[in-house]
Amino acid sequence: MTRIVFLLSLFFCVQTYAHDYYFAFAEVSYNDMTEKFEATLSVSTHDLESAINSNSVLIKDITLVTDNSPEFLLIEQYLMKHFKVSTSNDVKFSLIGHETSMNGTSNFYFESKPAPISGHIDVHFDLLIDTYQEQQNKITFYYHGESYTRPFNYDIKEQYIKLEKTTK
Repeated sequence: MTRIVFLLSLFFCVQTYAHDYYFAFAEVSYNDMTEKFEATLSVSTHDLESAINSNSVLIKDITLVTDNSPEFLLIEQYLMKHFKVSTSNDVKFSLIGHETSMNGTSNFYFESKPAPISGHIDVHFDLLIDTYQEQQNKITFYYHGESYTRPFNYDIKEQYIKLEKTTK
């Protein structure tokens, strides 16, 4: 009987941490005044922790990571490896902060160095896709009152976004 209760408890614990979907979202805008890109990446906290830890880096709890700590810099490096934007040149982002919601989602806030924008952007967004083949990511880019949305998955890791309005 004790064994059955233990197995049921174990099954319940596994089920509470498992989920059938894997999503990450990026919202990016371009600030004409500063010529900087501003971005927010939203991702499942425990999925990100698992993916980072599978690379021999140990971050037990993202909610405890403080800005500019060594762990913060490791998270920034990991995220920037899997989220890249370019116009005529690569856009250099810096992680400026993060927060974790009670629903298990973490938001990471980025700002780029000044980068002139051309008539398009190229986006590479394979965050968690190599870890979870079911992972689906989405970017929404805001520019001159227009929004451009593109999906990413295991087969589509890069997207080209042609901008309709390129004048200030």
